[in-house]
Amino acid sequence: MGAVEIEVWVLVDENGDYEVSKDASDLQPEAGLASRMVKIKLTVPTPRAVELEAEIEEEPNAGELKVS
Repeated sequence: MGAVEIEVWVLVDENGDYEVSKDASDLQPEAGLASRMVKIKLTVPTPRAVELEAEIEEEPNAGELKVS
């Protein structure tokens, strides 16, 4: 079984709206709204499906990732 390395960016605004892209420069926050950018790097086994659940804390270096 092989694995694929992926990297995605998620932009989440204060209303909870979000966008996902492979390239951070494709994501632009809406004017007047606070937002946070999250970079996610994963090595994913193929072809098996895996579901992950993450919680990002206020501090940029804190967080937890679980297999759900």
